[in-house]
Amino acid sequence: MFNRTEIEDQIFARVGDFSQKERTMLLRFLKTYEGAKRKHGPFGTPEQAYGVILEELDEAWDCIKAHSGEGTLLAEMQAVPAMAFRFMVDLC
Repeated sequence: MFNRTEIEDQIFARVGDFSQKERTMLLRFLKTYEGAKRKHGPFGTPEQAYGVILEELDEAWDCIKAHSGEGTLLAEMQAVPAMAFRFMVDLC
């Protein structure tokens, strides 16, 4: 297992190679993850987590079909990996 310093060193080493857009998207994803974690707490079951991920993906698909615009689509798409991350943290 890693200690905190090793993990932080690895994260910062990788993020340093990312483009500005990649870093911005990571921050947006983390804000979405943190907000959902605070608002809803941990997932209780894999089925619940799957349902939430599917719902977020369906909302993104609705935005795509409606040509809702980049901002709306981005807001929906950032929720997909955030909920997948919650799944991994809470249930794996």
